[in-house]
Amino acid sequence: MSVPGEVVRRRALVAAGWPDGAIVSDNTLDSYVRRIRNKLSGLPEGGPRVETVHGVGYVWR
Repeated sequence: MSVPGEVVRRRALVAAGWPDGAIVSDNTLDSYVRRIRNKLSGLPEGGPRVETVHGVGYVWR
């Protein structure tokens, strides 16, 4: 989030969100991103959003 428009790889998000040795499936990360998107949906149109970059990760716009 500190650099809007920069793609963050899924692996980097998992490393930042869970301690070493934690077993995190792709579905776990997807669930957290969905929760963030749901919270952002309550903001006015044109507000911040999380977009998926297929095969890479996510980008904050």
